[in-house]
Amino acid sequence: MTQVAGGSDQRGFALVLTMLMLVVFGAIVAGSFFAGWLEQQSAEQVLFATQAGEGAEAGVADALITTAPQTLSGLMVGGLPVPLAPMSIGEVTVEREVRRLTESVFFVVARAARRDAAGGVLATRSIALLTKLVADSVNGGDSLKILRHRAWVQLY
Repeated sequence: MTQVAGGSDQRGFALVLTMLMLVVFGAIVAGSFFAGWLEQQSAEQVLFATQAGEGAEAGVADALITTAPQTLSGLMVGGLPVPLAPMSIGEVTVEREVRRLTESVFFVVARAARRDAAGGVLATRSIALLTKLVADSVNGGDSLKILRHRAWVQLY
């Protein structure tokens, strides 16, 4: 063994210090990669939720345009909802239904799901709209119109 003038044995100290520094730097790099991975996963989930939300809004808007007044006139007040034709917008599927609340007020609901390639649900959103059946002066029939105040309903 080699003795230094002070009497202490320092052989191998540089190797231990170097290994310790490599472990510390490795932990810092691994932590940075983990934080980046979490950020990417979070952004992807926000994207899926936004796509589902937009799909639900598109479903309600389409229901306002395409629902025939004859379909609505046969509904009972407070009765079961009537399903409308489902929609598909890319990877987003939308199920819609309409329910009669009073003689002229209807509740249109759209539930959208963002799906992966295997058909599994990644995100869902549901919204509803209070509408009123009014006489259409242009076409001569009835049509659904949005109530002026507090018509949108966020469903959870």
